[in-house]
Amino acid sequence: MATAARCRICCHRLATSQPLRQVLAGTRSIFYFNAQGDADLTGGVLAATLSLVLWLIAGAVIVKWHDCKRFYRLHPDVLAYVIHTIQNYKNQQTTPRLRGPGQG
Repeated sequence: MATAARCRICCHRLATSQPLRQVLAGTRSIFYFNAQGDADLTGGVLAATLSLVLWLIAGAVIVKWHDCKRFYRLHPDVLAYVIHTIQNYKNQQTTPRLRGPGQG
């Protein structure tokens, strides 16, 4: 019984810190309370903004770390092959094709 109570307390703390709860409250204030700030619209906008900024910063830090460690998203040989293929394709597009009679 004690573990169930701890689980409920932990879930309640987690639920109050998650931005979805505040975003839903902000949406409810738009639909039902004429988008008033004191009806928790401010909390919803603030939670959405803070979580967006947090995850953008976290993503930038992870990408920077990933690049500093020189982890490749593609194997260098595959990347070289792709670049070579793109260059060949571009060269074929820029050189004029000779057309014989009757081919327009």
